[in-house]
Amino acid sequence: MTAIELDAFKMQLIRDILAINNLEMLDDVKKYVRQLTKIHQSQCSSEFMLNIPATVEELKESVERGLADIKAGRRTPSEDVFRELEKKYL
Repeated sequence: MTAIELDAFKMQLIRDILAINNLEMLDDVKKYVRQLTKIHQSQCSSEFMLNIPATVEELKESVERGLADIKAGRRTPSEDVFRELEKKYL
């Protein structure tokens, strides 16, 4: 989705909300948006997301560290990773 498409989508959402004339319904929309925001923030603030390289140089350094870890025997089998993810998200 392009930035222009995203802005158009947001504007349509705003128009839809402005068309609501029921206070209870608006309160429900507000609560729902806040709940979704909290869920999204908790997913995005995981340790993995905080360690995403911001530059090409950081990415290269991250790859080099990973290769060094593999050579040194510091690794986690994929089965263990998937098991942890299933516990956390399922």
